[in-house]
Amino acid sequence: MRGKLITKHGHMADLRPSETMQLSRLLTPIQREQLLEGESVLVKREYTLDSWKEYWLRSDAQPIRHHRQGHS
Repeated sequence: MRGKLITKHGHMADLRPSETMQLSRLLTPIQREQLLEGESVLVKREYTLDSWKEYWLRSDAQPIRHHRQGHS
């Protein structure tokens, strides 16, 4: 499993294995199933004053495919 951080400003960064493991503990059963099906899963979103960060997980075999839904 791999994790990625994506920000409002388009910055993308790979997460360390320890960060990825911490995020994987937050997964719901439905999200675990989505990962097994090869989908990327949004695990956590953090908001700051004028921005946000998203934390995504994916299986090792699949690229991150995130879907934007109404972000401004």
